[in-house]
Amino acid sequence: MSNYQQNKTMVICIIAVIAIGSITAGALAFFGSTNFGWGPFSQYGFNWNLNDMTLYQFEDDTSTIAESTTLRVNLSAGIVNIKFVESSDLLYRFDMLVPNNTIEQYGAPEIGYTANTISLEYAAAAVNITLGSASNYTMDIDLEAGAVDLTIGQYSHIGDIDADVGAGSSILTITDESSIVGDVEINLSVEAGSVEITVDLPSNVGGDFEASTSFGGPDVTTSTWTRITDNHYQTSDYDTAVNTVSILASAGAGSVTATLI
Repeated sequence: MSNYQQNKTMVICIIAVIAIGSITAGALAFFGSTNFGWGPFSQYGFNWNLNDMTLYQFEDDTSTIAESTTLRVNLSAGIVNIKFVESSDLLYRFDMLVPNNTIEQYGAPEIGYTANTISLEYAAAAVNITLGSASNYTMDIDLEAGAVDLTIGQYSHIGDIDADVGAGSSILTITDESSIVGDVEINLSVEAGSVEITVDLPSNVGGDFEASTSFGGPDVTTSTWTRITDNHYQTSDYDTAVNTVSILASAGAGSVTATLI
């Protein structure tokens, strides 16, 4: 692991630099201008200049992949984009843009892997995480400020997911090409900001969605899920399905938007 230890003063400074307004306004497009797939985050603005950043790439391409893997990411500030690809040998690939002044203060980032757990704990970075198709991934993502974008689609195999963001945004997309086995729980929490969810489940998976907000209720669009309450929706087969996904979304000073297909 790196020599980074979370510094509360540093966290407050970073939150001030990339406060919700600058994150959601999103004027800077360097995420879309690189060759490393940062496009999904072109709507977010970080006050970083590419000339003042360093690219790090980490990859574990091995034939000894465990059936189940845990991914843990803890950043004081940053953007985390997670996706899956078809590869029975790829455990993980990280493409990271890191401010040079962060490197000077905390050293270079490192990826840890022990006891079938992939871990990144660092100060500030924009991170693309690519996962292979051979393992079932449980995730624990924590950001003091920034954004998480998780796509669960073709080639994905997931366990429980917990994503917590202090100030910023959390985006979840589940497609009908995803692989969900058993009962999976997904918890998305944002203290100040927004949660955006799009769910199109495979035919063999039942779904449950529940949201909580401090002000008003969630904005839910659906023509197929059953409304239990204004904050709670289920598919008609949820109680009988062998495979289920339960999504709990919460926003403090912010909003929850969900499209349930």
